[in-house]
Amino acid sequence: MPSSTLSRRISLLEKEIGLRLIRRSTRKLELTEAGKLYFERSNNIIDEARNAHFLLNDLLSKPVGNLRISLPTDFSIYYIAPAIVAFSKKHPDITFQLDMTPRKVDLINEPFDLVIRIGEMPNSGLISRHMLSMNRYLYASPEYLRKNGEPAHPLDLEKHSCLVMNTPLENDGWNIVFDNILYKIKGKSRYKINNVGMLCRFAILGEGITLMAEEIAKPEIQLGKLKQILPSCSVENLSVYILTENKLTPAKTSLFIDFLCDYFRK
Repeated sequence: MPSSTLSRRISLLEKEIGLRLIRRSTRKLELTEAGKLYFERSNNIIDEARNAHFLLNDLLSKPVGNLRISLPTDFSIYYIAPAIVAFSKKHPDITFQLDMTPRKVDLINEPFDLVIRIGEMPNSGLISRHMLSMNRYLYASPEYLRKNGEPAHPLDLEKHSCLVMNTPLENDGWNIVFDNILYKIKGKSRYKINNVGMLCRFAILGEGITLMAEEIAKPEIQLGKLKQILPSCSVENLSVYILTENKLTPAKTSLFIDFLCDYFRK
């Protein structure tokens, strides 16, 4: 910095403080008592700022710290839990704070590093990354099918009791493709539920036919509690997204996001 610029800035600083910081003579410059005090305190501030800078660099380059995640309950139990365990074994210095909630988290004003959500994401200004697509099929309990018969065509579903997720995607009915024809099915629905675990439980108890992710139904099928119906039908898959406030994330967050995307790509 040119000495003239430095001299001008010191003069402005003295004017703002109201005290002389440097005693000037033709031979030398020396700090006044106020100048010494100001210099010592300022040095401490500069050291703290430098330490903070190094600390932030560590956060960016080393996967350490507490990872705060908001994620949907049942999906996380079936899908995310094994992935978190696998990630934690690779990165033992990262801890987890998991908020299992269906509510819409405010990433800007709430202390979360990332949010995992199911369904198409609105244009919210947040950074979204597609994590996986879940295959969905129709299921019912053997008991329900014995009592009510097994549908042979999507239109048969309109005569059955249907267990529906209370979401915009399903409230208007199910879009089912059969023999290359799209059918909009709106069956009789006594229950509308916003919890996949409860939906699965009602289906097991023989309360109706439900549309569910394959991974969630698989253990119940193996136990003989659920049976897939209309296997030749295809239903729109559910997309799962990871949301962050912006692209500038610490190492713990970016590593976890990359790990999840690779984990479900296999």
